[in-house]
Amino acid sequence: MTDSVTPESNEGLPPSEGHLQSKASFPLTEAEILAGLKDILARIAGADPEGIELDSLIIDDVGVDSLGFYEILIEADETLGIKIEEKDLLTFKTVRDIVDYVTSRTGTLTQPTTR
Repeated sequence: MTDSVTPESNEGLPPSEGHLQSKASFPLTEAEILAGLKDILARIAGADPEGIELDSLIIDDVGVDSLGFYEILIEADETLGIKIEEKDLLTFKTVRDIVDYVTSRTGTLTQPTTR
């Protein structure tokens, strides 16, 4: 099992190595992941979700501080069922970094999102 993923098991089914399990309907599309993350980031930073784009800088553009990164970790798990490893948390610079992290671990295969 990879170090950067903490999958949850589904009643009696072993988790897939390197893939996340979601509390939301799974698999989530890239657009659903982005929409969920925009809502999470907006709540944490008190920002307008419409102003948050894939290339928005999490600290400079969105306004998330270091404590807010830990709130992202908790909110992503509670609302989307997505586990983000604490050691990976502070490596994210843009919203796209988080979306790419999640999609690479959930096996989400969709067309790239333009926003």
